[in-house]
Amino acid sequence: MAESLEIILHLNSLSRHNHSDTVSRVIDLLLGVQNDAFLRSAVVSTDRAVRRQVVRLGLEKPGDHLRRLIPYGLKSDDAIVRLNCCRCLSLIHGDDSLLAALDGMTKDRFMPIRREAFRQKAEHFPDTADEMWKYALLDQHSSIRELACWHVRNTSHAAPNAYYRNALQENPESLSALEGLSETGDESDIEYFKQLLTHSLPSRRCIAVQGLVRVGKEASVRMILPYLRDESPSVVRAVCKGVISNLSAVSDDELVAVAMHGESLFSRNTAVRLLADLGKWRCLPNLLKVASGEDAGTSKFAQQIIRRTCSNNRVFTTPSQDNKEMIAHALAKARNSLSPEIVCLVETELKRFG
Repeated sequence: MAESLEIILHLNSLSRHNHSDTVSRVIDLLLGVQNDAFLRSAVVSTDRAVRRQVVRLGLEKPGDHLRRLIPYGLKSDDAIVRLNCCRCLSLIHGDDSLLAALDGMTKDRFMPIRREAFRQKAEHFPDTADEMWKYALLDQHSSIRELACWHVRNTSHAAPNAYYRNALQENPESLSALEGLSETGDESDIEYFKQLLTHSLPSRRCIAVQGLVRVGKEASVRMILPYLRDESPSVVRAVCKGVISNLSAVSDDELVAVAMHGESLFSRNTAVRLLADLGKWRCLPNLLKVASGEDAGTSKFAQQIIRRTCSNNRVFTTPSQDNKEMIAHALAKARNSLSPEIVCLVETELKRFG
């Protein structure tokens, strides 16, 4: 049956002749009560194209078959099939049963389905919308939390960050509430985020970094920079992202110190990447210093960055005299620790602007 459907549905993709009537008649047969077993097997077909087209074409047709097709689709492992069926729930449910069905879909593991369920609940049951969006504030996905925040601000004129603070008083370890506060908090939450930086779980330290960067901007760099040495790569990445957006607030020496003495190779290499983001002429003296360090892994990585930086022909700025002197001085100190190729590349760059 699945093989036959695949061939029949493929007719819709042919452009020389219009086979839509033929496909439509086959779908009509499939949707009949007498062929319910075939319909169920088509909805759970291992062929993704077959199950999605059968559900899509079936949903486009009005009729009693929807009371069978939609429940089959909602049980599918295919998230797109579930989403399409979720959009049509109001076609087969009255108010009471629709509310119960939508409540179930707000717990679906696929974010677009939860979002669709929240949207339909707000549309069909406006009296419950305020409480529903407050519930959605604690969704695990940032997109739904953002949507809920918009509705809470514009309909109930409440502050989402106050809701998150209250939620954290009841459950201090609520990950969704912590993430929500990092997305909506203000300056009054800075001390809380600073305390959260010392949490034993990396996920919480990441949230603290994100919250501090969003609220404190450049002023936050001094608070988060020590965590560029964190043992967790996820925390280091969060710090890196925050530092990149406020790179002017970081001194070269601080990044060089992490690049040469960071506790992990990941931390050291991340600091090297940040140094490279300072700009070609400013970063070269620092990269040369790191490349001459004792750690082989970091030295090798720094030399790769130097190679890439010197080969970049898209930099059209001219180095200042101070830049050239600092690069020449750093090269002289590091020469014995560098490969001849790197020395040659840097010397060539200096000669170009000599």
